[in-house]
Amino acid sequence: MSYSQPQQITYTTGAITTTAAAVTLPIRGPKGKQGRLRDVIARCTTAHVLGSTPTELKIGLSGTLTAYGDFLPAAMAASTATTLTDLPGASVLGTTVIPADTVVLLTTVANATGSPAGVITYDVIIDWF
Repeated sequence: MSYSQPQQITYTTGAITTTAAAVTLPIRGPKGKQGRLRDVIARCTTAHVLGSTPTELKIGLSGTLTAYGDFLPAAMAASTATTLTDLPGASVLGTTVIPADTVVLLTTVANATGSPAGVITYDVIIDWF
């Protein structure tokens, strides 16, 4: 399969409380395929209130947690429906190719200091070629 027609996979985390200690989730692509981070989307069902140290989702590998991307969801309200945040300004999509057969780590950073709150589910979209 060429990069012009990649196999796109969406990895969805469970609901993560943004003020909780760091969570690391390993993912892996199809055997023998390289990848590129395409997009990250945050969905909240409980209002996401930013603290002085905002929550963050790092996409990388052991030793370089932001090798492929760094996502900082914006504040979101969830009054009647799920609210989405799709790559706010401070977030960076990785431009580095994810080597074949690499374990990719999704690592959260706790929302802290001030009055932070929230529960977020992340969709991490990777194109494998």
